[in-house]
Parts: sequence; structure tokens; C-alpha cells
Amino acid sequence: MLTPEQITAIRDRAGRITEPITEYLLRDVARRVSSAGQLTASASYQIERLQQMWLSRREVEKELKRLLKVSEGELKTLLTQSAEVGYRFDLDRFGVEAVPFDENESLQQIVDASVRLATDDFRNITQTIGMVDPYGHALPLQDAYQKTMDFALEKVATGTTDINTAIRDATKNLAKYGIRSIDYQSGVSRSLEAAVRGCIMGGLGLMQEQISQKNHDDMGADGWEISAHAASAPDHEPIQGKQYTDAEYTALNNSLVRRIGTLNCGHAAFPIILGVSEPQYTEEQLEEFCRQNEKGIIYQGKHYTMYEATQTQRKLERSMRTTKRKILLDEELKDNDHLLYDQIRLRRLNEEYVRFSKEAGMPTQRERAQIASYKKRASMNQHPNYMAAGKVDWSETVPIHHTDQEYAEIKAYAHSKDVAIYAIKRFDGDIDLLKEQIDVIAEMHSEYHLGKKVTITFDHSMDDNDFAMVPKRKNTRTIIFNPKTLRDRAITNRNLNADDFLAATDITGIASHEMGHLIARKYGEKGLEFAQKAYYNIYGEVMEGRGLLAFLEETVSIYASEKSKTQKDRPFNFKYYKEVLPEVLSKDATDPNSFSHEFVRLLREVLL
Repeated sequence: MLTPEQITAIRDRAGRITEPITEYLLRDVARRVSSAGQLTASASYQIERLQQMWLSRREVEKELKRLLKVSEGELKTLLTQSAEVGYRFDLDRFGVEAVPFDENESLQQIVDASVRLATDDFRNITQTIGMVDPYGHALPLQDAYQKTMDFALEKVATGTTDINTAIRDATKNLAKYGIRSIDYQSGVSRSLEAAVRGCIMGGLGLMQEQISQKNHDDMGADGWEISAHAASAPDHEPIQGKQYTDAEYTALNNSLVRRIGTLNCGHAAFPIILGVSEPQYTEEQLEEFCRQNEKGIIYQGKHYTMYEATQTQRKLERSMRTTKRKILLDEELKDNDHLLYDQIRLRRLNEEYVRFSKEAGMPTQRERAQIASYKKRASMNQHPNYMAAGKVDWSETVPIHHTDQEYAEIKAYAHSKDVAIYAIKRFDGDIDLLKEQIDVIAEMHSEYHLGKKVTITFDHSMDDNDFAMVPKRKNTRTIIFNPKTLRDRAITNRNLNADDFLAATDITGIASHEMGHLIARKYGEKGLEFAQKAYYNIYGEVMEGRGLLAFLEETVSIYASEKSKTQKDRPFNFKYYKEVLPEVLSKDATDPNSFSHEFVRLLREVLL
């Protein structure tokens, strides 16, 4: 059986398998339409049109063949790894020694058959790839190319509109609907992502059922238990977490519109021996799930159950993905006006996503909103020991003058928290903001047993792009703040979020980041090691090297994936990535997600 968290992670990954295909095709058609739209003479256009159709067919077929080969390999890996995880879960529940996964011949036959079936289904779906033309019709790929190019030229040639507007109108449905999988008999289409996700999860569910049934029979089980999780959908909430005889479970599952085991939800079933196997959850815990789900949240005057809140979160993530695709097209079309508009819209969606998630008490899961080619824009040349951003503006901040008594009170407050302050009169910021940094430092110093007390000081000569730093000296316990960062909360938060380079979304993340460097100084630069373990615990697979860095860039921050400046030209090595631990701690303090939670849990478990 797979856990609800593993099912959700696999469903997300299944949806991302086709992302490179979608983005390649969107960019390709936008580039060709833009090129054709610049031609006003009919004869020139007809020549260009024929060339583009021939070139696009040849190039697209070549690129799709390459991308599909990669996707099929990922599909096989996904099914095989999930089979092993599910197999181990079932047998661990019985506490028996079992045949190793790789040596279990009957199990390998089930997996091989499932992989072949899913691969065939995947190939069938990719044979139906199409796009929505400017008139709203889902057409095969080459027909959609042709219609889109014709639409742009017709608008320009008749004088209906200018070139840029014509190209924009011709391609607007590309970002809106993406790449489609078309059922040519019914004419119905759905997104390629949804089609492939349905194909994979259906095949995966069938395979898991067969594996669990085999474990059931081999272990002499006589019943089933349905897994349980918070924020369940209404149709599955009454039945989750309960144990059933074989006959009861079969009858129940056959009566459901969404069967358990299809993995279209977060539930699965695992074999049990009635009267022997202890339920995973007590009745009180299941009732608490229901109470918390119904209690939900109130957001902007509207009540949401927790299930509805998760669906709203998914809707915002889809909107963010769609907007990122629009930005890719804007860039390909060199449409600067709409590029600015879509960038502003993306920022607003991001802000709403953070607000809603915070109000709901749910961690953000920005990896769900990522698309393969979209990269956050930021400066990449920061000092390795600085918490810095690429684009900040302190011009609106005003120095705050303090009396000697106020300085004395600040030092006394720090002393009460076992934190030292050096050169206090360099401080010209908000006392409350400084106290917040002191509180974070004191709490983390105690929690991670750092020993020697931390000293904080201030440096007016720091670059405006730098918020704070830890000196390079090996045994230092000093954090140096840029005084400007502690003058005005709103301005600092705006600068932290100016370019998405840093993980911190709030001023409290500054101290968390710098304390991360001090923790690494004591226990070693093990950020990538913990990241790898956290990834495995969540997704059930090993992620290494460049793939792990790409994941950190999407899930934590660009800065987290940066190699130390002094090691730029050296081969890949875990110890050269010194911003991973500080950035994940900063992320977990200000904008947590499931990955940061697991990373910090492991950090505490291992170090403490």
C-alpha cells in the first residue's frame, strides 16, 4: 500500500512527466507564428508557410521522439519504485521476513506487465496530441499549427489589427488550454497532463491492488483496512480508517463511484488479519479528522472545509502554472507589454497563494506550481556567506535615533536571551524588529545546542543587496546585520520578495538563515545530504546531483541551489553547496512546505 502522502506525491510527479513536451510545443508554435506574422506579402507567406510546416513536422517529430523516450523511462522508474514502496509497507505491517523485492519473481512479473501496459497507454495518448486553434477547436498538431499561422496573417493582411495584436490573438489559446489529448471519435479533448496522469495513476492503482492482493493471500490475511488522512473528500470520509472483512470490502468498493485503489484520491487499502492487526487510527482520531475538516477556515468572509481549502490551493497552483506558460509565450513573442502584465498577475497569484495557505494553516507546495522551463529571475553573483537578494531598494527607509537608555535596554534584553551585542550604537532601526531577530537567534541557539553565545553587530558599509552575513572565520559565532534591514518591516519584506531569489518571505527569516550557517559550522556542511534524505522520505525515491539542485531551486529558492563562489569551477560535491541548510531553515520559518518540514524534522532527529 502507498500512504496518502506518497499517492499525492506520485500524482504530482505523473502530471509533470509531460511538462517538457508541452513547453517545447508551445514555444515552437509561438516562434513559428511570430515569424510568419511578420510577412505581409501573400506570396512570401505561402513560401514561409510551406517551409515552416515541413520544418516543424520534421523537427517536432524528432524532438517528441526524444522527449517521449525520456518520459517512458521516467514512467518505468515511477511504477517500479512505487511498487517496491507499497510491497514493503504491506509486509512491514505483518512484521515478517519477506523475499527481497528484486528477487520476488512473481512480483516482478506483475510490475513488468504493469509497466508494459502503462507504456502502451502512454504511447497511445501521445499519438493523439493536439492544440486548440484561435477559433477554439481542438485539432491535430500540424492542423493547429497551420490554422494558427493562417489566423495571424489574415488579421494583418486585411488590416483588422496590427502585427503584435494578431500574433497575440493567434496564440492566446495555447497558454489557456495547453497541449491537448484528443479523442477523435467523440471530439472531446483534455489536457495532455490530465490524460497522462490518469493513465499512470490508473495503471499504478491496478498494480498496487495486485501486489496487495498477493501479499494478502501469501500472509493468510482475511480483511482490509482503508488508509485515512485529514481533509478527506466527503465521499470517502465516512469509510476511511476502518477495517473490513474481504466480502465487506469488495461490496463496499464496488459500490463507490471513485473506487479505493484507483489512486484518484489519497486512499488505499492494505491487507490485515481481523482481530490481530491493530487499526492505524482510533475512532477518536478518525472523529477528530472529521471535526477538523468540517471546522475548516473562514477566509474573506467565506467558510471552507479543509478539503475545500486544499482544492482552492490546487486551483491557485494551476492558475500560477498557466500564467507561467503565458510568460514563456510572451518572451518567445517578444510581447513586452503583456509580459509585464502577466508577471504582475503571477506576483499577485503568488501573494494570494501565500495569504490563503497561511490563513488555512497549510504549508505552501510551490513545486506544484512549477513548470519545467520557467526560471525565477534573479542575480546569481552573491557572496557565498551573505544573505542577499538581486534587486532591493532602501531609499524609503529612515534611520531611527535612540537614546543611551534605549541602547542600554536593548543590550539588557539581549543579555536576558544569552545573546551578545557589539557596537550597539551602529544600530539605527526599529527596536521591536531587532528583538524579533534576537528571539529567533536565542531559540535556535538553545534548540541546536550551539554552545558559545552568539554575538550580533551592524555594518553600515554592507552592500545594499545584502541583508546580513556570518564572517568567514571558522570558529565565529557572530552575525552582522545591514542596519537598513531592521528599519521598516514592510520595506524589508518587499525587498526580500523582490526577485524570488531568497527563501525568506518575512524579516524573521533573516536570523533563521544566518543561524543555519552557524549550525553548519558546528555540525558540518550536510545540507544536501539532509535534502536527499527528506526527498526520499516524501517521494520514495533517490534524487541525486543536478536533479536534486533543480528540485531545491523550485521548492526552496534559487539561492539554495547556488554553489559557493570560491568553488564555482570545481566538480560537483555536496560540501560546496553551503546555502542549502540556511535557506531551508529560512523557508520553514517564513513560508513552510512539506519538504522544509521533513528536512527540519530530520535535522533535529539526527543532530539532537
